[in-house]
Amino acid sequence: MMKITKLFDLYDHYNEKYFKNTLPFVDIVYADLKDAYGYTMTSTASDIVILLAKGMNKKDTITTLVHEMIHVKQAHYDQPMDHGKTFKAVAKKIAKKEGWKRKDI
Repeated sequence: MMKITKLFDLYDHYNEKYFKNTLPFVDIVYADLKDAYGYTMTSTASDIVILLAKGMNKKDTITTLVHEMIHVKQAHYDQPMDHGKTFKAVAKKIAKKEGWKRKDI
């Protein structure tokens, strides 16, 4: 498992690279998730927690973090947190630039 401090560094890196530093501070924690690699919990647009499944390899951890960052953007701008057209467009753009497959995000 990656150290939490490394995850915050990656969050900052991708926030700058793809979101122009517009995403808010979030908490990032590992959790025992059974049905997902990650999950974004919100109580308000500024109170957001990203949960990442324990035991993922490095690539899955990074791509899941980026996936959840798209949900953070949705929450921050009061958009539906779904995998609709807007989510898919952002994910496709990032995947292409990173050399990932779209399904990885």
